[in-house]
Amino acid sequence: MKVKTLYWGVVAVLVLALYLLINTPPNLVSTYSKDVNRFGPDSVDIQMASGTLQYDPPHMLAPTPSLKPLLLFPPSQQDLEKLSGPSASVQY
Repeated sequence: MKVKTLYWGVVAVLVLALYLLINTPPNLVSTYSKDVNRFGPDSVDIQMASGTLQYDPPHMLAPTPSLKPLLLFPPSQQDLEKLSGPSASVQY
């Protein structure tokens, strides 16, 4: 008797699973516009994946300061003396 009840239970579960598999709800596609447009041809995700994303150049609010060069190359003798002190005379 218990074996017969077990078989009927397994059959009932299989029939229920088959019924749910065949009669899936029809609205499984998202209609939310942000989700739909996320994978369109102009979306950032698709452009990043395909390597076609173009970055905007940076726009700085502060102007770039104009600086004179700190050290000209080759440095003059005066610049060398400022950096490392006066040159010592080497005797051979």
